[in-house]
Amino acid sequence: MARRRDWAGLSDDYRARLQGAGITRADYEAGASLRSARGHSAAYPGPRERREIIGRLDADQQTLADRQAIRRWSESKARPAWTKASGAFPLSDELALRMQAAGVRHPRTWEEAPGFTPAPRGEDWTMRVMYKDGTYAEVKIPWGMHDEALAFGTDAAGEYPDLGELTIYGY
Repeated sequence: MARRRDWAGLSDDYRARLQGAGITRADYEAGASLRSARGHSAAYPGPRERREIIGRLDADQQTLADRQAIRRWSESKARPAWTKASGAFPLSDELALRMQAAGVRHPRTWEEAPGFTPAPRGEDWTMRVMYKDGTYAEVKIPWGMHDEALAFGTDAAGEYPDLGELTIYGY
């Protein structure tokens, strides 16, 4: 069983350090993370938090904290290198986050070029990636990002090398 934290048992210097990091007595005794107070940078968002952030982005309820978390993720080793600006398939932070949260793997594992299900103006599109192992991943693409998604993985001529042409379903 975990021992209860006692604020009164802390030295004055350590209490001041915690308070300087924004941790109150109630937070400390409730078991709040002391990561920032110990000099560690804020962690990048994990898989569950990434899905929650995407939910808020879709609902147009993103916060400054969400944008900061996306930036931390983007600058971390958790972001796939092939999606970074210097990678083989550079993507915006938000589209890369959406693709990773949906489980999209490196294009070398794709069976064919991605397929897109368009939607009326202003509504989300769906991108579907089929893999060589027979599985697939689907990504919801917000209206304003569909041009970037359509260009993803294409060469200078707008074609998918070794994968054929992309598919637009329903056309």
